[in-house]
Amino acid sequence: MRKLPILLVALLLALLLALPAAAGQLEGVTLPDQVSVSGRTLVLDGLSLREATVLIVNVYVAGLYVEAKSSDPAVILKVDQTKQLVMKFVRSVRSEELAERWT
Repeated sequence: MRKLPILLVALLLALLLALPAAAGQLEGVTLPDQVSVSGRTLVLDGLSLREATVLIVNVYVAGLYVEAKSSDPAVILKVDQTKQLVMKFVRSVRSEELAERWT
């Protein structure tokens, strides 16, 4: 009988270790907690949802990856740090419309 609890604990531990690590989820978009860019490991510093128009339409979820998490914008904006911004669109947007909005 003693083997059963040990076996269950081992099975649960194996299942937890097998799950992919996902640091952030917003509006059904899940981003990994780390990415590799130019040989550097970056960590997810935060997620944000872009809403547009007076109808508050969800457009995209953005995730910011940095070398080290920080709540200080000056640290995040340092030029000598590798960064990556990932945008996952949650609605269809024409490329012309997107270019016009960014301009």
